[in-house]
Amino acid sequence: MCKGSGQISIQKKINVKIPKGVSQGSKVRVKNEGNKGINGGKDGDLYLIVSLEKNQYYEIDGLNILCNLPITPTEAVLGAEIPLKIMDETITVKIPEMTSSGQKLRLAGLALSNKSKKGDIIINVVIKLPENLSKKEKELYNQLNQLSQGNVRKDFDNAK
Repeated sequence: MCKGSGQISIQKKINVKIPKGVSQGSKVRVKNEGNKGINGGKDGDLYLIVSLEKNQYYEIDGLNILCNLPITPTEAVLGAEIPLKIMDETITVKIPEMTSSGQKLRLAGLALSNKSKKGDIIINVVIKLPENLSKKEKELYNQLNQLSQGNVRKDFDNAK
């Protein structure tokens, strides 16, 4: 019912293709899905404002994609090549030997883009321990601990 306004509100489902690489707050135009035209004119356009869902691993910062990438202690020490799915593509992230937790890796130009710029994927490395270690794995860690001659807290111990 128009209740004298001359407009009738209807609800319907439509499928909308969101362009690849669209950023937070972008507008997506859907032709002829807006209000009816006045005096038999063309239907207007519907504009959708994009809101990106956050999760624990990815965040959008302008054109950049920030990624918290969990790796194992072994991958941190020995280095690794880890497949990472970003925007329906799988890329390989090369983790250098002796990577520390919190270390940042930049993959230039592989994130979102606009007409003149391309964003970067910025990887924040997070060393994560496996949830369940076998008895053998614990024995090996114990052996590594006994062999280790490095002191990761030398600067910490001398801090004033």
